[in-house]
Amino acid sequence: MPAHYIHRVLELLGIADLFEEIFTIEHAGYRPKPDAHGFRRLFRRMRLNPSRCIMVEDTLANLKTAKKLGMKTVLVGALPKRPGCVDLSVKSVLELPRAQRHIR
Repeated sequence: MPAHYIHRVLELLGIADLFEEIFTIEHAGYRPKPDAHGFRRLFRRMRLNPSRCIMVEDTLANLKTAKKLGMKTVLVGALPKRPGCVDLSVKSVLELPRAQRHIR
């Protein structure tokens, strides 16, 4: 999503001050997920080691890319069988606090 949209939504929600940095489609060179280009730019920009990152997502294609790059992955949503690109699945993001011990 574009930066102006994200910043406005965070301001409206009253949580903008909770984010140290926002990585937007502009930062990704306008190459959206699941293209690995944006992920790599994120890692460089924020000096991140992919193996210390967790991608929480509801789209398998995006999780496949994250897994290939070395990230841990959490699928939000239910599937009959957990695909190999998914380390953990939760039905709702509300389950994440309890599930975090299973993904480290």
